[in-house]
Amino acid sequence: MVASRQRDGPSGPSARARRRLLSLLGGSGLGAFVSILPAQPAPVLTWVLVDWPPLFLIDPARPPRGPAELGDGVVDRAMAELIARLPGFLHRFELMSRVRLQRALADQDAAEGLCYPALLRTPEREQRYVLLPWALLPPPVLALRAGLELPGPPERPASLAELQAQTEWRGALEANRSYGGQLDRALAGLRPLPRESVSQPGQLCRLVARGRYDYTLEYPLTLEHLRRSGQLGGELRVRSLVEAQEWPVVHIACPRSPGGRAAAQAIGRAVAEAARGPALRSAMLAWLPQALQVQARPRVSAFYEALARGLPPPEGG
Repeated sequence: MVASRQRDGPSGPSARARRRLLSLLGGSGLGAFVSILPAQPAPVLTWVLVDWPPLFLIDPARPPRGPAELGDGVVDRAMAELIARLPGFLHRFELMSRVRLQRALADQDAAEGLCYPALLRTPEREQRYVLLPWALLPPPVLALRAGLELPGPPERPASLAELQAQTEWRGALEANRSYGGQLDRALAGLRPLPRESVSQPGQLCRLVARGRYDYTLEYPLTLEHLRRSGQLGGELRVRSLVEAQEWPVVHIACPRSPGGRAAAQAIGRAVAEAARGPALRSAMLAWLPQALQVQARPRVSAFYEALARGLPPPEGG
């Protein structure tokens, strides 16, 4: 027993084996030792897609399986640009109906793990999500049935109060939809308009063009998509609105969970980097009427210059 303890002591075989192992761990062998550890899986970032042209231009029957299959819509092009700057994530896409999206946004558990890239800021949403500004929308306009006239020249902005003075006219708005902070506040102070649940973007504009309603409110890029695709089904008059001079800011919304905050932090860096180039700017401008593109360029440029410098976007766009 004594002899055995001496062989295993400071100069025995076991001691030599321990010294060899320590030598390996202290030198190049450490890398080999670490390399056999299992790699940590990349965090999953799930982007919510909605069939909402021209923000999203996707085939509902075949949602994209990767960034290369995204469409040519405003948000599609922006997502592809941002994903290229987010290599540390595994990117997935989930297609939702607008009704399901509204339910997910209202249910914190349902929204866990999802980031939706086309949300307008409201006080309630600001409390529930991390909101990252990335795009600027020209404000909604009045879409008026052909044959109806408002007082004053057509280039003068109309007013909601003026519309409501036409008591025989029938207006309608989309249910559960924000039209931007300035216009939402103006609408809250007026007689409520009927709110319609719709299944397709621009559906109310088509109903106005066909005479079911006399007017609604819509974004210029949606009207432009309906015009280019021949889906309007009639004529509309378009007037700007006194109560909608503020350009709404489009946000990417991620949940206020640890994973959601980490994703938002990385997305924010990607937005700032992409804002230095032309891709985000052209994604929105490409879907505006030509005359509005010219008007929008200086405002859009100022918006992205602020984002590129890490500054808040200009007030009201």
